Amino acid sequence: MDLLPGGKGQIWQWNWFGSVWKNAQATTLAAEPGTSPTALAYGGTPGNPYQVVYYHGSEDRINQWFWDGAKPSNGSLPVIGKKIADKTSPAALASGGTPGNPNQWVYYQGEGGQIWQWSWFGKEWKNAQATTEAAAAGTSPTVISSGGAVNNPRQWVYYIGIDGQIRQWEWNTTSGLNTVLGGGKGQPAATDTNPTAIAYGAANFPYRVVYYKGTDGKIWQWFWDGFNWKNGELKAAP
Repeated sequence: MDLLPGGKGQIWQWNWFGSVWKNAQATTLAAEPGTSPTALAYGGTPGNPYQVVYYHGSEDRINQWFWDGAKPSNGSLPVIGKKIADKTSPAALASGGTPGNPNQWVYYQGEGGQIWQWSWFGKEWKNAQATTEAAAAGTSPTVISSGGAVNNPRQWVYYIGIDGQIRQWEWNTTSGLNTVLGGGKGQPAATDTNPTAIAYGAANFPYRVVYYKGTDGKIWQWFWDGFNWKNGELKAAP
């Protein structure tokens, strides 16, 4: 399933069931212009999993569209939480819980520039500030997880700081730590762009790669080799 903002700000979907693509409107609550959704799939059946889409709603709230295997629903996360910053989008992950009701974390840049977190542990949503170092205006975080316990995985959130350097917020299963990659000595990220990241290797101490667009217009990477962060431009193989 592919999801994208459609006409009048609604989230639309493309469905592929083995032979043909079909297009349909998913949401009834509009998304903020210039923002993008993020999606998770879990539980249900292999051919019809539960699906949840998080996106920046028109009132600067995180909206949720949910497919329960038979019908959709569309609403907002609690209004008591920190509002999402203008022109930014959320990132999400799921782990543990039960197949049909996993623990979930939604990260986003809140008003004021810090990265905030919505967490779900099966019964209710809770909202809390994650970072202490602000993100650049108009940028969005990415999140990866690995290791830890299934109900409490290690998590890494990457985002662009106000100085253009890539920041990391790490959850080590007991506390969070906010740092700048490479001591802030890497190629700065281009304005109004967002990083993406992957993890692989040893579960609790994985290699990690963060990709982003530099101020020179080229794609750069930060690579964690298990001991140090290394910064370099992506180049074609010789």
